[in-house]
Amino acid sequence: MVGVLQPKERCNLQYLGCGSLNSGLEYAAFRTDNYGGANDLLAIVSDCFVWDMKNGSPTTALAYGKASNGKLTVSQCSAGKVPGSEFYEPNGTTLTNELFTDAIDHLPLRQGGKGAEQLYAIGAFLSEHDAVGYDQPQLDKPLWPFPSSQELITKPASDGPVASTQSLNPYAGSALDGSPLRLTKRIWEATGKQMPSYASLYP
Repeated sequence: MVGVLQPKERCNLQYLGCGSLNSGLEYAAFRTDNYGGANDLLAIVSDCFVWDMKNGSPTTALAYGKASNGKLTVSQCSAGKVPGSEFYEPNGTTLTNELFTDAIDHLPLRQGGKGAEQLYAIGAFLSEHDAVGYDQPQLDKPLWPFPSSQELITKPASDGPVASTQSLNPYAGSALDGSPLRLTKRIWEATGKQMPSYASLYP
């Protein structure tokens, strides 16, 4: 679910249900590079979130960006605490139901029909690109608690990329209810609000 890719010489990319949390990135959390013509669709970004970018080059790094060529589609995505005043590349980007604000309750949950929703695993098991269901939420596979999220993981002694000067240990401290911080609550409570009950997420 969590991943960032900055491809070169690629188009027709899809980012489905991904997230960037407390990262240090150059230019944008989700970005395409110079490839293709002015009307080429470079990437589709759906149900993704970007929260609390720690540094960037330039300091106005975007949540969703692209190089000068091509088009970008951003649908049902969220972003907040991003350096600068813009969250996306304004030229050649199509937006649908975005939630771009520092006042986000929970990164994986939509607010008023806008923003990302990450409640179920995406893609039928072992499905290939363009196969039936490869990009659809699997309503019989709840995503939370995230598998193995109870395991403690130690932050590596050295982090990459080298240019990133700030990073956080994703398991440092406690959850808002005082329990040890694990991956599920780390993501759900990143905005400062206590995680809702599983029963409310999956009634």
